[in-house]
Order: sequence, then C-alpha cells, then structure tokens
Amino acid sequence: MTAPTHSQLTIPSIRCSAHIGWADRERVDPRGVRVFIALAFSTPPAATVSDALADTVDYAALSTRVVRVCGARPYRLLEHLGRTLYEELRGELPAQVRLWLEVSKEHSPLAEMEVSPRFGVGDWSGGAAGAA
Repeated sequence: MTAPTHSQLTIPSIRCSAHIGWADRERVDPRGVRVFIALAFSTPPAATVSDALADTVDYAALSTRVVRVCGARPYRLLEHLGRTLYEELRGELPAQVRLWLEVSKEHSPLAEMEVSPRFGVGDWSGGAAGAA
C-alpha cells in the first residue's frame, strides 16, 4: 500500500465574539463571528503513523488563539480581522503547512442578505467552499 502524498486538516467553524462593524454603534456590543480554517500539509503529518499530538498541528491551540485575537481589539472590517488572524496563525505554523482561513459574522448586518458575506485569506485557496 502506498503512503498518502497530500493531506489537509479542516476546522470548519470556530465561534467567537468580536467588536466588529463599520459604524461606531456596531462595535459597541460584541458580535458573533465564525472562522473557518484549512491547513494543507506538504507531506502528511507524522501523527498519521504515530498517533501523537506532538506530531501534528494542535487545532485546540489554534482555536484558542482565534478566540483571543477576535476579542483583543475592535475591528471595522472582516478583511482586517481576517488578515490579523492570518498573520497570527501563520506565525505559529510550520513553514511546510499552508493556511487558508475565512471569517464571517454570524448574522448579516444587512436585512437583504440572508447569510453574512465571508472574507478569505491565505497562502493557498483550498478552503473556499467550507465556511459556515
């Protein structure tokens, strides 16, 4: 049997709160935000064989970092929050792991939009279809 050559870890929906919105009044109370993360490994993590957490990316630690960054300061735009999250997480990941993330508000700020828009950023485009 041949070993896999590609692998991906997907964290489909991290829930957190952020003071986000263009208008000052939108940022007064925290709003629900969802973050989708996809990681692509250039070679499958050693954990696929070892079954050891130390041999892969700790997604619980990534989730904790996302929650902390979202709540750390106010943001006007999803784009800014997305880029901030990307930079924070990129700095924690090994160079051979590629990162894609998407961020959206839980509820659209516009009545005519049933689902909130989402902003994606990363060093690959592998996660574009998955955010909740």
